[in-house]
Order: sequence, then structure tokens, then C-alpha cells
Amino acid sequence: MTSPYASVAPLLGTAPSWIGNSDEATRIMSYGIYEDIYWNVPESFKLVMRGDDESPIYLPTARKIVEATHRFLAINFDFVVNDKIGTSGEQAALELIMRALFKREEIYAKVTTQKRYGLIKGDALWHITADPGKALGSRIAMHELDPAMYFPIHDEDNPDRVIGCHIAKLVPDPKDKNKSVVRRQTYRKMDNNRITSELALFEVAKWDDRRGSEIKRVQSLVDEFELPAQITTIPVYHIKNNRVPGEPFGSSQLRGIETILSGMDQSISDQAYTLAMQGLGVYVTTAGPPIDAEGNEGNIEMGPGRAIEIGEDEDFKRVSGVGSVAPFLDHIGYLDEAARTALGIGDLAAGKVEVSVAESGISLRLQLAPLLAANAEKESELLGKYDHLFFDLSRGWLPAYEEFSGGLAEVASVVGDPLPVNREAEIEEARSLFSESLITFDMLVIVLAKHGYVFPENAREAVLGDATEFGAVRNPDPFGARLDTEGEDSGNTDEE
Repeated sequence: MTSPYASVAPLLGTAPSWIGNSDEATRIMSYGIYEDIYWNVPESFKLVMRGDDESPIYLPTARKIVEATHRFLAINFDFVVNDKIGTSGEQAALELIMRALFKREEIYAKVTTQKRYGLIKGDALWHITADPGKALGSRIAMHELDPAMYFPIHDEDNPDRVIGCHIAKLVPDPKDKNKSVVRRQTYRKMDNNRITSELALFEVAKWDDRRGSEIKRVQSLVDEFELPAQITTIPVYHIKNNRVPGEPFGSSQLRGIETILSGMDQSISDQAYTLAMQGLGVYVTTAGPPIDAEGNEGNIEMGPGRAIEIGEDEDFKRVSGVGSVAPFLDHIGYLDEAARTALGIGDLAAGKVEVSVAESGISLRLQLAPLLAANAEKESELLGKYDHLFFDLSRGWLPAYEEFSGGLAEVASVVGDPLPVNREAEIEEARSLFSESLITFDMLVIVLAKHGYVFPENAREAVLGDATEFGAVRNPDPFGARLDTEGEDSGNTDEE
């Protein structure tokens, strides 16, 4: 199977010395280069320099691709309490404590960041910790974990099963600032289903014991201990982008289009150089350099108000070059379209759309279909992992550290419809259905509330009362009136 980092490998530099495994070194370096490509760091691609003073231009194409995908991925992320499981009291208690956790830990903002960097790097991770020394209600923390610090421990008999992990990074040695050590936090799942944790410093290149390598501990910061019995899952949650069977990690949204991005940057740089040369011009002359009064050679000076003096048989002229940059623009446009098409990002997803298309639900859905289908696959991975995380919070971390007992109540992650909504058309449709008695007033209120309308408690009785009175005066029932008239006529006939 092709490595998820094969296409970016030519852009990688020297592997970090503290990571002994070459595959993991490649993975960690790829995170950095993909982030550099997203942020348009000049060293991302080595472009060909066409002139001594020419500065290459880097188009923000990678950022445009990531943001277009991110814009339609898991929008309006939230959670809901399952109203079918547990008592109403348990459900309300779980809702309350989860809302407080989301607010305190800024989960909504972190989810957005995790989505973006998951697309850039290919992996996003959450790390749950707790501090029993803090006040009740504030002990649990949810951290965004840099995937470059994550080193999973796999079951030897089942490579897909993670039984532990190291969270490691290079830090200055606290005893000698001129040296570095590896700070490693380790979680392991024991045979009794308990989770252990420890934190220590190790010598560089002697910290990874996953393959039986020699390790050398420099200092123990937190001795190994068991997490509370309610916690039975490693508290690190890994969300993969572009999940591939058998691969322990995801892959960047930019995977496979690195050469296209490089080609676009080279083309735009060549175009800028061409424009500069066309403006300044390149000249040739058969005359020699100017000679001053002392017989020394000088330089030809050009500029407004200056004249060039040459001999009768000598020549001085401008060299004709590229007369138009249109071929460059066509080439760049083709590369840009090829990259976006490969990732399902049409003009509409990138923010370029005609009004007629935007107002047509069918056209809108057809143009967004490739991107929405791809994002639906990503959301299956993403929502599944968040459901797992929320379950562990409600059944493990909250009872263990916050003295919370939510019984059987559960929460699940939810996302909104990624398709843009035509607000005016949706309201008009609901109003029309209500006026034709095809939906109830309560159903109408649900639609209007989604669009920002707020109804007081007595709205239903007031609105329906007004509607009944207004309808009786303004719109009398013609069929009822006719029936009454016909009934009166038939009665008069009988009497006669």
C-alpha cells in the first residue's frame, strides 16, 4: 500500500534525531510541511529562479482548498441528549453539566480548529485530563493535541487495536539548558481493563520502548498510577482525515496535489518576471560602452530624459519577448481547476456562484454533490469519534472527577445541513402550507424559529384567534354560504 506521505516525501528535510523510526519521522515532518504549504511559507516549494533579483510568488491555493472543504464540513457541530435513554431528570442533569463543560473548555472553537488542522495535517487528536485538586465542576480539561506528539502503542496480535500511547516532545533539560531531553507521558491499558499513566524525562533517542528498544530515564516527574476505575479507555481520541483501511493515520487534504501547487507557484512567478521584463525591457547594442574623458569604460544610463549616443553604423534596440501573459493565466487556471476537481471543490464551493444557481435547490445540490459526498465520509469518522468521547465523559470522567451521576443518559454529536438555505423561499413555503391547512401552526413555528423568529408562550392562542376572526370576515366560506342558501330555497319550495 502506498504511504500516505509518498507524494510529500520529496519536499521533506532532515529527519528529527530524537525519532528513531523512519516512518514516524516522515509522518511528523509531513505535518510541518503541509502546514507550511497552507500558510504559504516560501520554503515550502523550491521554485526555479529566473533572475538574480526575482522573488517567487506563492499562491494561497492550498488555503483556498482547505477552507472550501472546511466550510461545508460538520457545520453547526453540537450535541443532543438522547430523550429515549434515562429519566428526564438524568437527561437534564447531563445536558447541564455538558453545556458547562463546553463553555468552560471552549469546545466549539476548538472543534473548528481541529477540523481545519485535521484537513491540513491529516490527523486531529483530543486529550482529556483531570485535576482533582481544582474546585468541583472545573476539574476536567479537554486539550487539542498536536499529532506530531502522538505515538500509539498497538496490540501485537491486532494492529488496529490501540492499547496505549506515548505523548512525547523534545524539551530543554531542566538540569542543563544546553541539552535536550524527551518529555514523555504514557498511557497503557492493563489486562484488568484499568488505565495507567506516568510522566518522565528520557534521553534523546532512548525514550521509545514500543519495539523493545533500550530506554534511559533521566527523571521521573509523575510515577505510574492507575486512573479511576470508571475510566476504561485511553484518554486520547484520534480523528483521521481520509481514512484508509489498515493505515494507523489519516492523510492531508492536500495529499497528491503538491506538484500541482508547485506548478502554479512557478507559473505565477514566471508571469510576474515576464511582466517586469516587458516593462523594463531587454536591450542589445552593437556599440561599446561609453568612454569617459580619461578613457575609462562606463555604464549605459537609461531613464526618462536621457539619450543614448551611438555611432552611425551601430545599433541599439529592444529585444522582443513574450507579448502576452494570457498563456500563463490559462495554464494556472487549468492547474487550479484540476486540483479542485480532484478534491470535489467546484466554483460554488469556492465562493463563486451565479444567483440563478444559488436560488435553484437542484443546481445547488448537484454542484456541491462531490464535496458533500466526500465530507459525509469524513463526518462518519468525526462524529463516531466524538460520540465515543462523549460517552466516556458521561460514564467515566464526570462520575470519577465531578461526582456526577447521570444514570443511563447519553449524548450524541450532531451537525447541521451543509447546503445553504434560501430563507425567503423556505418561509414562504411553510406559510403557504399552513394557509392550505397542510401543516399545523406548531410546525410553522418550528420553521420560523429556525430563522430567528421568537414566539411568546401565548402566541399560539393569540395568532390562531386572530386568524380565525380575520378569516371569517375577509374570506367567508363560499361553499358553506351556498349550502345555506340552497337549504333555505328548498325549504321555501316545500311550504309553497
